[in-house]
Amino acid sequence: MATINTVEDLIRILEENPVWLDRIRSLILTDELMRLPARFDQHVENFDRHVENFNRFAAQTNSRLNTLEDGQRRLEERQGGLEEKQGGLEERQGRLEERFDRLLDDVGVLKGAHVSTVSERHYEVIALEMGFVSAKVMSLGEIYRIGTSSTVQDLGRDALRSFRDADMIIEVSDDEGRDSCIAVEASYVINGRDTRRAIRNAEILTRVTGRDALPAVCGYDVDDTVKETIDSGAVHWHRLTRKDLAPR
Repeated sequence: MATINTVEDLIRILEENPVWLDRIRSLILTDELMRLPARFDQHVENFDRHVENFNRFAAQTNSRLNTLEDGQRRLEERQGGLEEKQGGLEERQGRLEERFDRLLDDVGVLKGAHVSTVSERHYEVIALEMGFVSAKVMSLGEIYRIGTSSTVQDLGRDALRSFRDADMIIEVSDDEGRDSCIAVEASYVINGRDTRRAIRNAEILTRVTGRDALPAVCGYDVDDTVKETIDSGAVHWHRLTRKDLAPR
């Protein structure tokens, strides 16, 4: 029978008798501790499986990201092409707008010229509306002579040039034989520029000729900004109709 005198003797005997070692281990360790190695192995196996799943998920995610990046790159290329086309369209639109603006300007000039022509045919009616019995249109030469008179040179070049470009000056007489003038400005839609020019031209006429002169405007409609001036009688409005302006 083996004798145990030291710890070394006990260790040697247990190493020589594995059955004894297992018996002592079962007495010393709890069931929970005994199961730890197996549980650890299970945890390791589960962890390895999670790592494998994560790696698979990461690979799939990277593949999807690469696909998205390729799609985004193609989208950016298409967007660049669209922006280039849009730039071309904007340039064409800009040219069209410029042409349209020029066309509107040309139409405005034509409308103004047409209204001026029509107003000249209505000079006698304008005079009658304003209480005069006879009328004649002042010649361009006479208008120029008045606009270059020394008595009005202090008004400035712009004002005198505007007078020389007057749409129409009518020389009129009332039933008592008194002579006057009517300064007429014509526009399709009468605005403040028209009324101011008519008033200024009438003042120039009075200053040079010494005769009374009255302002008048001739057109299809009036801007809201001048309605008060016209309603007060400060400027006479000879209203043209669509029939008046219709082509003949």
